[in-house]
Amino acid sequence: LKNKSSEKEKTMKQKLILFALLLVSPFAFAAPSVFGMEIGKTTEAEAGRMYRLNKEQLNPYSGGYQYSVNPKAIDFSGLEQVTLIFDEKKVLVYVQAVFPKYKFEELMKMLGSKYKPVSRQIPFVGDKIAVFHDGGTRITLEGPHMSFNTTLTYAQNSLLEKYKRINQQNQNHRRAKEASML
Repeated sequence: LKNKSSEKEKTMKQKLILFALLLVSPFAFAAPSVFGMEIGKTTEAEAGRMYRLNKEQLNPYSGGYQYSVNPKAIDFSGLEQVTLIFDEKKVLVYVQAVFPKYKFEELMKMLGSKYKPVSRQIPFVGDKIAVFHDGGTRITLEGPHMSFNTTLTYAQNSLLEKYKRINQQNQNHRRAKEASML
């Protein structure tokens, strides 16, 4: 009799946990969003319905196109420049936004309240950088010391890995070429 009641309690606990996970899961697995676009989910067509996209070039790292968006089309104070990069499947994998340097602290507070911080280097004088992570996306806020701008990027980890791999291959090729010239 005791075994049957403990089995019922165990089953009931499992059902409660499953129910709680179902309630939380849509929020736990939501992709990071910037300017109304979800990284890894928003398509080129969807972004085009939201903003006028100005095609710039085929991005060699993503295999998709790179676009600029007029920052005046986005209601965010201080926004100076926006770049979107899509992958070969026409899915958003990268967003870069440029702001005036004075926006760094304000943006860092906003990001810190929304995303998991990974690292921060905020010296009194020098380059400032704050890195956040959400799912498969790295969010980086940079304020170089000798610059007038703060740059905010949202990049899928897969794009960053491909970028590193291609750059390493290019460096290896360059070194081999130079070594053969000596």
